[in-house]
Amino acid sequence: MLVKQFTIRAFEINIESQEEFLDFFTKNREIIQKYFLIINGKVTENIKKILKEEKILFTVGTLKNNSFVKNCHIQEIKAVEEKESKIFNFPIRSGMEIKSNSDIILLKRANSASSIQTDGNFIALDTVEGKVECNGEFMFLKASPKALILFNGKDISSYLQKNSFFSITFEEGNIEIKEFKRGNK
Repeated sequence: MLVKQFTIRAFEINIESQEEFLDFFTKNREIIQKYFLIINGKVTENIKKILKEEKILFTVGTLKNNSFVKNCHIQEIKAVEEKESKIFNFPIRSGMEIKSNSDIILLKRANSASSIQTDGNFIALDTVEGKVECNGEFMFLKASPKALILFNGKDISSYLQKNSFFSITFEEGNIEIKEFKRGNK
């Protein structure tokens, strides 16, 4: 017998109107294509048809009563609307979610299935394996191949595959990614 354990990336979406869902789907297509969708609510045949045409993996139902979710520990960390940098000197565990409008500095690793969102800048001094959404002017991090890195709405994960630190900047609508090596200025 062969047993494998997987960490999956999934969105659970409660659909209240088809138009709202289709608008969300259109704006986030690039991200959604990398996730498994658990959809519930007003799931129309048109929504199912579109998801099948786009080759999106999905199921209709909810995870709330599913046995593998009952034992999960999900912790959400919400920062208040302060502009001071937030420093996290502990590992960001799987299932933890951090949301902030200010800059975020991680001194320890961010495990897979963790989620970090900031409208400020992002700096990680250890490996990032989870999801990071940064809408600031710059990022500095070392991402593992497991990571999903979104910078100002664009998925840049595939550009960060080397085992090194990268500086990512956003100027005049352009994203610039530089591999950081010892001695770089």
